[in-house]
Amino acid sequence: MSDEGSSSDSNSSSGSSSYYDSSSDGGTKKFELSKAKSTCLAGWMVSGLSDTRAKAAREAYRPKLKKGSDLLTNPSLDEAFYIRLKTVKSSSASKTNIDPVEKIYRNQTFKILDLVKPLLFLASRVKKRKKTRADSRAIRTALKLWVVLYHDVTSARRRNILSQIYPQNIGPLDDKAILPTGGDHLFGPKFTQALVEQVRTLNALESAGGIQRASGQISSSQPNRSFSHPPRSLSSGGQINSSNRGPRSHGNRSSNNFNNGANSRRGRDYANSSNPGK
Repeated sequence: MSDEGSSSDSNSSSGSSSYYDSSSDGGTKKFELSKAKSTCLAGWMVSGLSDTRAKAAREAYRPKLKKGSDLLTNPSLDEAFYIRLKTVKSSSASKTNIDPVEKIYRNQTFKILDLVKPLLFLASRVKKRKKTRADSRAIRTALKLWVVLYHDVTSARRRNILSQIYPQNIGPLDDKAILPTGGDHLFGPKFTQALVEQVRTLNALESAGGIQRASGQISSSQPNRSFSHPPRSLSSGGQINSSNRGPRSHGNRSSNNFNNGANSRRGRDYANSSNPGK
């Protein structure tokens, strides 16, 4: 089996490309599974496989992709997102243990990637050994269903992390052009840059909106105010009152002087009348 697998690797790129291009979908294919195989499958589903048998199954096929060699790499949490998640959670846990949901998803992704390896082996041998059209379609269908599974789990991983650290910025996840295809990073540099730009833009808009709201409150609290006569402060009010008291005091002094002059004249008239000889 290992000799066949190694020889198939050299023809995997050409065989798989023609395989995908020449295939076409048909109607539903009905088939029967023998009683013995059904019983065996049911037993595996209920009790699972031992660690030894599971490990042997995982290591039975090792595809070598001539294009996109990191396509079957299980991505981990980007460093920037990990640091942000530690801040949000106020936690010092390792990247593996920082989020329990992400830990479960990543462990399941390892198993999903193991699942596709024998499927890729069958797909690489479609042209080498003459297969029936039904066989080719079955392999192609299995790969499609595997892609749906991998895509859904990976999308759920990204949404789970992003909803915790930037819940208002989920939108970029819908832009497939900035999401990584394979590799070590769950989000990748393109997505990170797009997220930074969106957060920066939203913060700028929020700041501008805050300034407008503040200026609107000032205008509404001071309607029709004429700034040619600014409001008086307590000190200016005191000065104004003091200056207002000044003229009144001057007026009082003038009145007192007038009264004093009149009194002096009356005094002289009285003195002359009492001394007519003078």
